[in-house]
Amino acid sequence: MSKCWLCSQEVSEKARNYKHHCKLFVMFEIGFSNWEQPYITYKGQAVNTSEEQFREMVLVRAGHADMYVDFEGSVRFTARSISYSKLGQKGFDVVYENCLRVIGDDLLGCGKDDLHDEIIMRF
Repeated sequence: MSKCWLCSQEVSEKARNYKHHCKLFVMFEIGFSNWEQPYITYKGQAVNTSEEQFREMVLVRAGHADMYVDFEGSVRFTARSISYSKLGQKGFDVVYENCLRVIGDDLLGCGKDDLHDEIIMRF
């Protein structure tokens, strides 16, 4: 067992492609650092999104999420785990491609192919 250099998660290289896992976290870093976060205040205080919250929002938008109903009866979403113990390689491939689309096409507007090229350059 080793640890991922980006997320410090214990990884078993047999269960899933370690480099592919790392590329996803590079994608999240690129997306977060280039995303124009809207300026929003709540009760007079600025509200910001952390990199961890950004990852969760991308995973939810990519469809890797569970639904629940909150106290007011609204449907909410929470991202499912992408840990090695929870997600095999085939499922991870789907999540990776969906996140590539969400960040590249929807959030940054650069296209998933250009985003993928940037990931490869930084990796």
